[in-house]
Amino acid sequence: MRGLELHANAGGKSWKLYYRNPSCGTRRRPKLPGGDFPNMPIEVARKLAKEWLQEIARGNDPSAERTAYRGTPTVSEACDAWLTFCATRDKPRTYTEKARRVRLYIKPQLGKLKVCDVRLADVDRCLEHARQVRSVPAKTKNGKPTKLRMGGATTARHVRSDLSGLFRWCEHDDNRWRERNSNPVRDAKRFSKPKRRRHMREDEAPAVARALDAMAVQWPERVAALWIILLAGTRVTELVTAKRAWLEGNTIVRPDHKTDQDGDPRVIVLPDQAVAILAKLNDDGSGFLFGRDLGEDEPRARYKIRTVWALAREKAGCPDLRVQDFRRTFASAAKSAGRDLDQVGELFGHRERETVQSYAFLFDEAATRVAQDTADQLEKRMRGEKEQQE
Repeated sequence: MRGLELHANAGGKSWKLYYRNPSCGTRRRPKLPGGDFPNMPIEVARKLAKEWLQEIARGNDPSAERTAYRGTPTVSEACDAWLTFCATRDKPRTYTEKARRVRLYIKPQLGKLKVCDVRLADVDRCLEHARQVRSVPAKTKNGKPTKLRMGGATTARHVRSDLSGLFRWCEHDDNRWRERNSNPVRDAKRFSKPKRRRHMREDEAPAVARALDAMAVQWPERVAALWIILLAGTRVTELVTAKRAWLEGNTIVRPDHKTDQDGDPRVIVLPDQAVAILAKLNDDGSGFLFGRDLGEDEPRARYKIRTVWALAREKAGCPDLRVQDFRRTFASAAKSAGRDLDQVGELFGHRERETVQSYAFLFDEAATRVAQDTADQLEKRMRGEKEQQE
């Protein structure tokens, strides 16, 4: 086998193949993969060298490909570069959550693999790890030990989205760490998100109001925020981090918001009841509507609101009612009152009607009333009463 050489030195013996690059004439003498003697006998070395020479005859350069492979980053290194890229594009909270998922789920499972070596089975293993719910030791802000709940179907969906974005970025011309259209997440397992139809029922509303009023003495700002989230149908963070300078009459005009794509401000319309609640709050000089405690601590603002709500809903006897259900309750109340979904979507800041439909559905009592009225009209038509009246 012309060009096959056995090199011996103090470190051992290895098989190497001498050849010239067919495109530029560069001389190469790479070590054959696994080419240590006597672990690789001469028969195996000859077979591998023949395969390499066939590739060289076709215009390929196996040695250059191996060099490029060695220069390909691991998933852990690619994640660091990708997060640096995301930091310039994502909102702070989005970036923080993305970096947390990379640290907790992606790097431990895929971090040591080369980006170009990740396959569908590796992705599925990572997603299954993210789906498994477990508790891990952690510490609160004041240093007290606690248990942190990790994993779940929602987490797996987010991790899947992160991995898809990472590998798309690796396929970009500026990187080319993977071949085009080789994203292994494309066929990975999907975790369906069940549609939640929970809202505050008619029998729960008085109990919730009493529970919130009782807690307003201890947490006036947080309870006020909960009331306005319900009465105006706002998102938690976009409300509690709002500044007083953004308050214009009965509206809050946010220059930045979650769904900002075109630079348009988010206008939150406040009903009279919400304006009255805001008027009763003291100004602590921080510039935030609900004070420094919520406004300046954006990553934990949602946690603080939900902590108070968790106590309130236990007192009200509805432990499964979430803060997110307030927004659904608002949309459903508007629909039950006969309002158009496009009007609700404008209040919510949503452009797609389908998105609003996931929030709005008839209250039970409204649905019963609509069904009864419709049946009455059908009965009249079937019995000819409409024609008799005419």
